[in-house]
Amino acid sequence: ATTLGRLFEPAAAAHPGESGVLYMRYGRRALEMRLALADLAERSLDLQYFIWDADVSGHLLADRIIRAADRGVRVRVLLDDLSIVDRDTAIAQLSAHPNIEIRAFNPFRPRSLRWTALISDFSSATRRSHNKVMIADNAIVIVGGRNIADHYFGVHGDSNYRDLDTLAVGPVVRDASAVFDDFWNSPFAVPYAAFVDKAPTRADCDAAIAQMRAKMASEQLPYPIDEQVDAMKGNLMTLRDALVWAPVRVLYDRPDK
Repeated sequence: ATTLGRLFEPAAAAHPGESGVLYMRYGRRALEMRLALADLAERSLDLQYFIWDADVSGHLLADRIIRAADRGVRVRVLLDDLSIVDRDTAIAQLSAHPNIEIRAFNPFRPRSLRWTALISDFSSATRRSHNKVMIADNAIVIVGGRNIADHYFGVHGDSNYRDLDTLAVGPVVRDASAVFDDFWNSPFAVPYAAFVDKAPTRADCDAAIAQMRAKMASEQLPYPIDEQVDAMKGNLMTLRDALVWAPVRVLYDRPDK
C-alpha cells in the first residue's frame, strides 16, 4: 500500500519465486539511492550498519531519515557498538523523536575504557555485527559492503574504498526484514537511552538535530547530489525495468553466533 510497494509488487508477481536485483558499483550512486529511498519511504525505514560516521555522508543520510520520521515514517537503526564511540548522548537524543529508535548491537559495558572489555571479556567483546542493510517500506532493500562513511561513497578527499552494493526487490526483501528483526529483537540489541543518566526529551532531540544541521551547513560534497537524487526518485520505472530477476536467498550469521 505504498508507492514503492505498488511499483515493485506487480513486477515480482510476474516473476514467481524470483527477486529482482541490481548491482550498485559506484559509491556516488549508492549514496544517492540511499537518500532517495529515505525520501520515498512512507511507512518504515530499517537500517543496520557496522559503521556510521558523523561525517558528510553520515550527516546527509541521518538528516534524510529524520525528515522521513517527521513525515510519520517509523525509523529503526541498529548500530554495531565497536565504532560508535563517545556519541551515546547525541544518539540517545535522536531516539527521543517519537518515530525514531536507535539501538546498539552488543554494547560495551564500560562506555569509555573499551579496551578493558577487550582484555577481560574478549569472546563477548569481539562478537560484532557486520551487517549492512537498508530496507524501505519492506519493499526494497540495499545490502552489501558499504557502511555509512565518506570513504564508501567517493566523498573522502584522500582515499576511498572499492565496495559493492546490491539493490533488491521481491521476496528477498521480506527475508532481509526477517534477518533485521532477528537482530533487532535479540538480547544483544540495547536502546541508546540505556546509556544516559536522564532520558532525553523531545526538546533535547530538536536541539541535537539543530546542532547537526548547523554543522552540515559548513560541509560540502565533492559532487552535486540533490538534482541526482530527485532524478532518481522520478525515474523509478527505469530502475524497475533494469532489474535482473533470479532465485535469491539470504545467508547470514545469527546474532548469538
